[in-house]
Amino acid sequence: MILKNLSVICDNIKSEKHEDEISELKEIKIYKNSCNDSLPLLSFNIRGMNPVQETSIVLENAFNIVTRAGLHCSPWAHKTIGTYPFGTVRVSPGYYNSKMDIDYFVNAVKKITKEMGSLNVFR
Repeated sequence: MILKNLSVICDNIKSEKHEDEISELKEIKIYKNSCNDSLPLLSFNIRGMNPVQETSIVLENAFNIVTRAGLHCSPWAHKTIGTYPFGTVRVSPGYYNSKMDIDYFVNAVKKITKEMGSLNVFR
């Protein structure tokens, strides 16, 4: 039962629709490798925003979406992918997250990129 539910979670986060919608945003950089194909995990940055001091805080305070941001106890990995010293924002849905939750997250990211773009803060 747990494995079946994990499969549903993975399908929700990996669905073509969600990944395509996020990756279509030119302000978003998604970091993934072959391991991401089997995990409900998305690691990303929004261009021009500090993942720790801005992106993660906006997601939590404005949208009530809790993420993990920073180096994730792996500074060497972040040096390898070019995100050191700030890291990335990581979202990893769990057992109780629904497709609606994933849609809400995608829409929150879209709204942040749209509003930040209108403020012309992208570097």
